[in-house]
This record gives sequence, structure tokens and C-alpha cells, in this order.
Amino acid sequence: MSTPFPWNYEKFFDPLAFYMPKSLKEVLRYCRYFYQTNHVVSAIVYKLAEYPITDLIYDCDDPKLKEVYQHILEDEMEIKRFLIEVGLDYFVYGNAFVTVLVPFKRFFKCKKCESVLEPKVESGRRNWRIANKTLFMYCPKDKDVPVEVVDVPTKSDDFRLARWDPIQITIEYSELCQKAKVYYNIPKDEARKVHTDPEFLKTVRKPFLDAIIEGKDAVLFEEDKLYVLQRPSISHEFKGWGLPPLVHVLQLLFYIQMLRRAQFAVAEDRLLNFRYLYPPTEYVLQSGPFSANLSTWKTQVEEALSRWREDPNHMPIFPVPIAYGSISGEGRSLMLFPEMEQLVNELIVGLQVPREFLIGGLTWSGSSVSLRMLENHYINYRSYLSRLLNHIVSTISVVKDIPPIRVRFRPFRMADDVQRQQIKLQLSSMGKISDSTLLAEFDLDFETELRKKVKDAKEEMKAQLDLQSFQQELSEPVPPQVDMRPLPEQKPPRRAGGV
Repeated sequence: MSTPFPWNYEKFFDPLAFYMPKSLKEVLRYCRYFYQTNHVVSAIVYKLAEYPITDLIYDCDDPKLKEVYQHILEDEMEIKRFLIEVGLDYFVYGNAFVTVLVPFKRFFKCKKCESVLEPKVESGRRNWRIANKTLFMYCPKDKDVPVEVVDVPTKSDDFRLARWDPIQITIEYSELCQKAKVYYNIPKDEARKVHTDPEFLKTVRKPFLDAIIEGKDAVLFEEDKLYVLQRPSISHEFKGWGLPPLVHVLQLLFYIQMLRRAQFAVAEDRLLNFRYLYPPTEYVLQSGPFSANLSTWKTQVEEALSRWREDPNHMPIFPVPIAYGSISGEGRSLMLFPEMEQLVNELIVGLQVPREFLIGGLTWSGSSVSLRMLENHYINYRSYLSRLLNHIVSTISVVKDIPPIRVRFRPFRMADDVQRQQIKLQLSSMGKISDSTLLAEFDLDFETELRKKVKDAKEEMKAQLDLQSFQQELSEPVPPQVDMRPLPEQKPPRRAGGV
């Protein structure tokens, strides 16, 4: 099996070689490999990327406008998941490259008759080809003609976010000008799709499609459309790049891999003992009845063991003594768990996180300094994400031609929330801080809560008036009811007989 490392990887991982790779891409490949294979590294990196991502707050008084942004960010873009993925790139590679892909509709126009064509495959034959750095397509009027690719932006909600693989990125940085040009190297397997896949022609972004048609290997990103997150690092020979956090522990990770390999060999060869039966040496030397023909002794022993496996209560009788021996089995005493545990502790220190952050049990009372350092780290990292979020919101505003709004994360809190909130409650009761400051501690907006209080007061006043009106109706005396039905006609009384 071929190794993912270059031939000179032993120089880099030798502590006494003082060798640094000549290309940053080698370091990035090392970081990706150890993230994918080391459970400690993957657990720490994922928690670093996931933990600071909180819910979004939309500061907007227009409910319809707020619903538009919320639908695009949370439903179409899946922004929280995307930000976690950006964090994974940031903490593994030390760099993250992000662009917002706006919705568009593509047309292929014939350059002769200007009719709109569509790439398709019928009966295994495609109706387009690429020749002389030009895209040709079959036109019913003019047959095989060159076409023009026209993209028309739309105002639909079909926005997408793209993360670009740092290994496919090339940066040309001028230290004197303090400017960088960022290129994306198009993978060859992606470039080949332009000859076979009509959906690729319809959906791939125009700069990449033009570069593939013209036979170029890389595309230059526009400066205002690419957002780059780079980890702060010292000045180094890899200009324009941030150094990955894992670069500080790569030699330690390689040493851990060596110990794991040795432990695997021990477990495979020495953990299980090899058992065997044999006639005692003294018996064979004394010329016992089976000493001349040990095959008969072997047959009787195998038959006895077979019957014992069928019936554990069976007690075989051997005419001669049987000795028992074992080989190996001392693997448990050769295991390297203590050494590996010590190296894992050093690894956690090298990644600059508290040990409790990985295994749990981090409390305010016992680790206030560690918590404060971790919180400061997250606050700085969230500022990078906030700027990325503002870049996304401004792009949506321009494309859809709608007013921009402020979208922010819910305030990030660590384990000292309860104590901090209790202190602010006491300060508020003493009149030392305003109500808006107190509500901000609980992620509540003062103006919003004030409007809600006014609305609740109106509803409560209306309910009280309705109750008073109802009680007044009950307290008024009920007037006597008069029977308004007409009286029945009365016949005159009959007189007695005679005049």
C-alpha cells in the first residue's frame, strides 16, 4: 500500500533533523491525515468548531423582511451547519476559503441566429463539443455553431455557500505590496465532466466553465467575492497562509502512531497464548507403553478432548500422564497504555485546550483560568465568523435588492453565567445598571421587551374593562317581567230561565 506522505516524511518527523517541508501542501496533507485517523485530534477539533456556534438573532422590525433572511440563511444555506464546517477547515488547515454562490439562470445563445439552445444527450450522443477553446452546439438552423454562455442573475432564494479545499488553493503573495492573489486549481476529474455531463454545463459557475473551455488549470478569485479566514501566525516562508494548529504537534502525533503500531503488533502476536499438551519427558525416557508409538497416545488424547467438548461432565481416564504448556501470552505486560496516555496529555496541551474540554468535568470553581482563556479564544474566533455572516447578508441584500439587516449570534457564555447573572441582578436592584444592560445579559432586547410590555398592558387593561362591564351587568336589579300576551275573550254569563 502506498503511503500518503512524500518520500522525505522521515526527515520532517525526526526531532533531530530540523527539517521543514518546502511546500505548505505537505503540511496540510499531514494535518488532514491525522484529523481523519486520530480520535483525540478529531474530537478536539470538532468541539472547537461546534461549541461557539449559537442561534442567530435578527435585528429587524419588519417581520416579512426578517422571514426572508431567516428562510435563506437557515433553510436554503443551512448556515449553522456550514459555519461548523468552516470551523473544521479553520482548525485543521488554519485556513478557510468561502464564497457565496448567487442564483442565476443560464442560456446558451447561438452566435449566428441568437436562438437559445440546450445541452442534452440523446441516444448516447451529445449535441455539444469543445474545440479551439470554443464551445460548439448543434443548432437546428445553422447546424454545428459556436455558442455564447450567458448567465442572468435571479432574485430567487436559491443561494449556496461554497468551501474551497485549501489543498487545491494557490496563493501568490507580494510582501512589499501586502496583497495576495488566490487561485483555485481545477481538479482534472471535474474538468472532464464538461465533455460528458449536460447538468455540469448548466450549473457550473461561469468563471470555471470558461477556464475549462480555454484549457486553463486554475481560476483567479475576485477579491471582493472571496472571504478568507486565516489563523494568526508568525511570519514564515509560506506567504499569505495561516499555519495550521496541528503543525505544532505533528511530530508528537507521528510518535503516537508509532506506539500504536507497536501495540498492535504486541496484541496480534503476544496477547493470546499458544497452548499444547505433551507426554512428560521423564515418562518417554523411561520407555513407557506408548513411548515407541506416540501417535496412539495422541489419538487417545484427541478422542478424550472431543468427548469432553461434547459433554463437559465427562471425565476421561488417561493410562499415562499428560503435561500442559503454553507459549507467549505475556502481551498484557507489554502494552504501552501508560506511555500513550502521557503523550495524549502532551497532545492536548499542544492543541491549547484544557483536558476537561475533551473528557468533560470543566467547572468554574476549579478551572477559572482555563475557562477564561478558552472564552477569549472563542470570542476572537466568533468575530471572524461575524464578519463572514455580514458578508453573506450584504450579498443577499444586493442580489435580492432588499434592505440589509443586522444578523448576529446570541452572546457566547461560558460556565460562569450563573454567577455573572446573579451579580447583575444585584446591581440592578441597587440601581447601578440600566434595565437594558440587565436584559442584554439574558439575550433580551430592551426595546423589544418594552413594546411587549406596552402591548401586554393594553391587553390587560382591555380584559379588566370587559370584566368590570360584566360585573356591572350582574349587579344591576332585574326589572319585573310583564306578560304582554292578550287576555282571552270572556263570554257573558248565562241568565236563569223565565222572564
